[in-house]
Amino acid sequence: MSGLFLPLELAIANFDYDHIITAEIDGQPADVIDNGDGSYTVKNVNGSLTVKDEKTPKTFPVTLSGDTDDLTAPEEAAYGTDYEFSIKPAEGFEYKVKATVNGKNVPDTGDANGSAPWVCLMAAAAAAAALAFQKKKKRG
Repeated sequence: MSGLFLPLELAIANFDYDHIITAEIDGQPADVIDNGDGSYTVKNVNGSLTVKDEKTPKTFPVTLSGDTDDLTAPEEAAYGTDYEFSIKPAEGFEYKVKATVNGKNVPDTGDANGSAPWVCLMAAAAAAAALAFQKKKKRG
């Protein structure tokens, strides 16, 4: 069946990453059509096909609220990476941090004195990632 050209459609199931799809037919670049729904088409496949997917994690905004004067934190987090922020402790104060992704609490590492960097795993691309800070005077 020489001369038969077949279209190939492939689907990407992971929407937490941005994808750059490239293709080659017999070692030559081939056009890849983004169908806009997570699937891609390579038309006129008439030889050995190689498809590559280069992916990078999506980023999403992080809302910071509360008493953030002593805080150093990025305004964005990347999918599946640790989100690190630090608190420069003011003398005589302790800190409480609540981290959420899509309204669910996210565990963090850190201490009430702010002496170590705090890390939260932002495990999923989120429409709503937030850090709420509370600073209060130590007793005693």
